[in-house]
Amino acid sequence: MRTWWHPVAVVLLAAFVSGEVGCDRGSGREHDAGATAKTVGQAAASSLDSLMFEGETAYWDGEFEIARATWQRALTGSELAQDGAARARVLTWLGLAAYRLGEYEEGRRLGEMALAEKLRLQMREDLFKSYNALGLIAWNQGRLSDSADLFEKASGAARAVSDDEGIAKAKNNLGLVYTELGEFDLARQGFRGTVIAGHALGDARIEGTGHNNLGMLAIKMGDVMSGFESLEEARRLYRSIDFVNGEQNTLGQLATAYVALGQPSRAITVLDTALAMAREQGLRQEEASNLGLMGELYQYAGDLPRALRYYRQSNALNEELGLKVENGSNMRLQADVYALLGDIDHAQRLATQALQVHNEVKARFEALEDLLLLADLHHRAGNEIEARKRLRSARDLADELSTRAATVSVALTEARFADSSRDFSSVIQALDSVREDFAWGSYEEQWEAEQLRARAYAGLGQADSAAAVGRRAVAAVERVRANFGSTMLRTTFVSDRASAYAELVDYLLRLGAVEAAFEVT
Repeated sequence: MRTWWHPVAVVLLAAFVSGEVGCDRGSGREHDAGATAKTVGQAAASSLDSLMFEGETAYWDGEFEIARATWQRALTGSELAQDGAARARVLTWLGLAAYRLGEYEEGRRLGEMALAEKLRLQMREDLFKSYNALGLIAWNQGRLSDSADLFEKASGAARAVSDDEGIAKAKNNLGLVYTELGEFDLARQGFRGTVIAGHALGDARIEGTGHNNLGMLAIKMGDVMSGFESLEEARRLYRSIDFVNGEQNTLGQLATAYVALGQPSRAITVLDTALAMAREQGLRQEEASNLGLMGELYQYAGDLPRALRYYRQSNALNEELGLKVENGSNMRLQADVYALLGDIDHAQRLATQALQVHNEVKARFEALEDLLLLADLHHRAGNEIEARKRLRSARDLADELSTRAATVSVALTEARFADSSRDFSSVIQALDSVREDFAWGSYEEQWEAEQLRARAYAGLGQADSAAAVGRRAVAAVERVRANFGSTMLRTTFVSDRASAYAELVDYLLRLGAVEAAFEVT
């Protein structure tokens, strides 16, 4: 799952051209005509200003259709007044409204029209807004190289006019592109710069956005607690200005943190709220993302049919909106479910398509997950040559990304392979290589790592160690199980991890601890 937020920049419109005309010092009649023209021009400018302000208010309240209708009236007014500068600004806003409603091609068309007009009129103060808006659209469409180029131009345009807010927003949005490309150090620098700049400007929206994206990045990299703290700060800042649009995204991010912390009920609660907010505001991209997150939650809980339903709903929106990265990730998630259901061939086809999509747009972190799933699928199908090939590619990519999450994912896959080959020493070696990193990860990783380690100790004839580690595996499962509010989900969650209990019973019986074994049973 791709967990991010792409905040639309706060666009501050400059004053419109007043339309004031000069008056001739001729006859009284000529003076009256000049005064009338001046009054009409002022009234027209005032009307445009009013419409623009009305549209902005609706936009930031999440009423994008109302904002668009208002700006359409403003566009008509600017064209009647033959005010090219006003028209260019209105087109920029209309492009942003289309973008927020998931109409990316329309947003791009309007944005490029606005940019061309601004360049023609040499509207240097307004160039940042156009480059930034077009960069956001390109980023969402998976055109990462175009997106980075547009954000660089946005940054240059903001610097040229000493626009500190624009510089901060460009830093943040470049950080989003770097995240997709797997350049996490550069992404972190951008997000931290956004926090610092937002705080200095006294802008809670900008500062909150930086914290929100730092939280997203920390979770992606496996530092869950740090991510949770950043997200809570983002939510506090958004609430201080009643920025509902930002808060709903933070709730989706928090859901991923709660899952990693073994609190699935809280994850479902906040995600339900985020999904309702996205639907209420007509945020189709956010709705698609939240549906995908719901699918992951139910897959995690072991309710595979419900997970597939959410994935399919999310995928339909992703395809309609042309979201390439998300579409690829959704295919991988579905592939994982089909593999669990025993349809390995279908799973391999979907995972291969996902990898092709992510390689095409250079989404390296997503490609890593695709490679690891493909390695596992080929391993299950008995194709060891292809499985090892995919695993080597994943290991090389993880080394390039150099994050805890990537390193742990590769090590767990290596441990699984060694376990199936009964190479117990290699299992322990793989897990020992990332022992410290598990402290930053999720309960899901912890229980599986402990189970693999316990099985390796048992295979090496170390029953005492196997039982001690097996208890830790069961304890990790139990901590999560207890946090499901639904009895059905508690049952499906444990049924998918029943082997941890069964194996612990076996280790205890080997030690003659019959009473303890019955207690576990």
